[in-house]
Amino acid sequence: MSPPDGATARRTSDDAPGLGGRGPRRRARRRHARLVRPPAGGAAPRRARAAARHGRLRQGGGVMATAQDLIELARGEVGYSRWDDPLPGTKYGRWYEEQVDKDPDNYDFGASGVAYCAMFVSWCLWMLGVECAGMPSAYCPAIHNHQHLSAGELEPGDLALFDWGDDGTDDHVGIVVSNDREARVIRTIEGNTSGGRVAERTRAYSTVCGGIRPRYDAAPAAKPQAPAPSDGKEETVYAFPLIKRGAEGDAVRLMQAALNVRAAAKLSVDGDYGDKTGKALVAWQRRCGVEADGDCGPVTWGTLMLAS
Repeated sequence: MSPPDGATARRTSDDAPGLGGRGPRRRARRRHARLVRPPAGGAAPRRARAAARHGRLRQGGGVMATAQDLIELARGEVGYSRWDDPLPGTKYGRWYEEQVDKDPDNYDFGASGVAYCAMFVSWCLWMLGVECAGMPSAYCPAIHNHQHLSAGELEPGDLALFDWGDDGTDDHVGIVVSNDREARVIRTIEGNTSGGRVAERTRAYSTVCGGIRPRYDAAPAAKPQAPAPSDGKEETVYAFPLIKRGAEGDAVRLMQAALNVRAAAKLSVDGDYGDKTGKALVAWQRRCGVEADGDCGPVTWGTLMLAS
């Protein structure tokens, strides 16, 4: 019997044997710290600019994401290695455990040795608020029944699933960058490739068992906002909410959850920006080298929500 959606009993790594490691285990009663390495030097402002360009984080609001947005976000993760991550597991596994699984009696998706290709794709979709049949998931075979595209039909921004052994079981998943129909190959961005990395790969049609198209045409969230010009020039600013001390609501919950994942802040995700939340945010801003004013604006959102 196939494991349920979210299980990772079968290794779903790329073409490097053994990346699955020990496989899942029962979660320890203590939960992981979920910190990933903070941006260094000018990385925080650079990624904040990227965040402002996308402006499409799901809980943060923004305009509708596109296939190219998904590709750009995934490409920004290229080079990430599970072996260079200073914490157990992967940042995608820790995110999945924090935001998707949430069951203390379930498998520990944030543990070392858990294949993360499906969780990587799930993370990318979630970051942009893009809906997709079968996602989020941590287990490729659980996505199988949602496939509706052949290899030749795949377009940039689609998800491609792979069957290495031609045994009818999905082993791996990636995001399609391009499709060369004449050469019968696709270019993809994938997590959990050889060496435990996020990397670009070229895959033959013969390895593709199907594909899924995310819902880029889903109803958009709030549109970009144009504030009153201060210098005579109109400026369009994407809808990253500015959060100040004393704020309440869903945007604060998102900020608190992000601080828990990125900075191991151990905050109550209650939507109330109080003293503890303020101290955690200021500490994170200092680590990232941005203005430590306790306000969560576009620059700070960039450090919290995009890859380090």
